[in-house]
Amino acid sequence: MNTAQHCAALQLRLIITAAVQSSATMNIYIDEAGAFLPTERENYVSSATALIVPVRTEEFLFHAFLNLRTSWGSPRSEIKGSTLS
Repeated sequence: MNTAQHCAALQLRLIITAAVQSSATMNIYIDEAGAFLPTERENYVSSATALIVPVRTEEFLFHAFLNLRTSWGSPRSEIKGSTLS
């Protein structure tokens, strides 16, 4: 992570912390990955994740994510964990 990315991440954490402390309206996004079934495959993981986003920071957060995703070379597709190194 370079200095600009580190500063952006810190700024985002501060914005979200301030929103949470002010009892802001939140949106909750839930996603899952994997089969959630027993498997013989080595290193196979299933996961359910939730992201809670204050409404007033949502536009900033989504824009920052789009920029990050584009910097990874994925401007139009969903990022799949299996393609990450």
